[in-house]
Amino acid sequence: MAIQSSDMLYRRHEQEWAAFRDAVQQNENQKRNTTVGEEAGRKSSDTV
Repeated sequence: MAIQSSDMLYRRHEQEWAAFRDAVQQNENQKRNTTVGEEAGRKSSDTV
């Protein structure tokens, strides 16, 4: 039973870290998209 419990804990830990990693990655992508959008806005307003 100890091996099963350990395996379950390991899987839960993996799932929690995967969810955390996905959230961080999504946040980074959102920041990157926002930065690109702001730079595009600056360039278009600079040429006017």
